[in-house]
Amino acid sequence: MYLATDDNCYLMDNLRNSGFETNFALNHTGRFDDFLGTVKAHGRLTVAPMTLNGLDVTQRAFDNAPVYDDLKTLNRWLETRQNSASSRVALFYNTVSLHDGNQLLGAKSSSDTMKTYQKRLHTFLDEMEQFMQNLEKSGRRAVVVMVPEHGGAVRGDDRQITGLREIPTPAITLVPVGIKVIGSNTRREGDTLLLDQATSYLAISHIVARMLEDSPFTRDTFSPSAYVADLPTTQFVAQSQSATVIEENGQLHLKHGSQGWEDYTEPNISATRSY
Repeated sequence: MYLATDDNCYLMDNLRNSGFETNFALNHTGRFDDFLGTVKAHGRLTVAPMTLNGLDVTQRAFDNAPVYDDLKTLNRWLETRQNSASSRVALFYNTVSLHDGNQLLGAKSSSDTMKTYQKRLHTFLDEMEQFMQNLEKSGRRAVVVMVPEHGGAVRGDDRQITGLREIPTPAITLVPVGIKVIGSNTRREGDTLLLDQATSYLAISHIVARMLEDSPFTRDTFSPSAYVADLPTTQFVAQSQSATVIEENGQLHLKHGSQGWEDYTEPNISATRSY
């Protein structure tokens, strides 16, 4: 993911070439590990991030950097969007509200951020739901794609303590992705579509491209299944700085550094998994 690739693989770049004004917002400074530079170099998103001046700080990161309120950050962007003359806008938003090491302001739970994870998660999900409602009330038509970076390892297992992600097991690296269509002039046919195929980032780009070719907003209803036909599948592979985990024919294999491959059984996890 950190090597140059074909121009067609850069999602935000392609959205800009398709007529979207690209926007960038985040609820942190972006300085740690040069996140801003990474987005620019590997995501080709060169626009300056939205200012956070005056917004509420709700957490402190492990390095004491401020973490801002998600809802107020997104509402500021939405207000800017409402005042913009651009016909189509693509926003990339990054949040660190659920990161390990965060401290809630005023919390008495000390440095063990796992004890505040549930509270932070509930707040985050509630604020995302509120933002979706605000989007709908705004009259804007939108497609919202939510992609977690990885799981929080909040339970731990027989080989890794809580919070440790040295071994990138499926329990940590298989995350739920959500795509929601918002617009008063269209509605979904049937129930929410759930997929359990082994998909990855390519599948997200596939769905976005399909929606650009055949917009869900051009008619009264849309069918989710039309956008996932021939969806690219991806064999499970996950890598950290020190370990790689792959799956082949239902069996996990682990490689540590320069050591050879070994069969790996994920502790405390059922053999049947959904992707």
